[in-house]
Amino acid sequence: MPMVAEAVPGFLHISLFLFFVGLGNSLLHINTKVALSTIVPMGTSSLLYIFTIFGPIIYPQSPYQSSFSGIFWYLFQKLRGRRFKDRGPDGEMKSVSTNMAQGQMQLAMEDAVARKGLDVQASS
Repeated sequence: MPMVAEAVPGFLHISLFLFFVGLGNSLLHINTKVALSTIVPMGTSSLLYIFTIFGPIIYPQSPYQSSFSGIFWYLFQKLRGRRFKDRGPDGEMKSVSTNMAQGQMQLAMEDAVARKGLDVQASS
């Protein structure tokens, strides 16, 4: 049941996208100028929505996410598999979790040269 409840926003987004496609198509047959003035904002909004899907995959600290981001995160980790350097004593490279929240936390906690420089600046 929790999976069904989590899928509802995704279905709403799909239905809204299909509505926009149908609206643009019907307006093209009625009046081209009105259609273009409607399709351009819908296209811009669609591009921003696509950015919110892939933003967390490209930049894990991205605050912008959509209901499909987790699915694409999972697919990306299964197909390509990002790795991070563990902060443990061995410092080995490990696979990032397929769960988006856990994977983002792993990447945020990764031991990095830039972080060490910031830690030195913060302590002085």
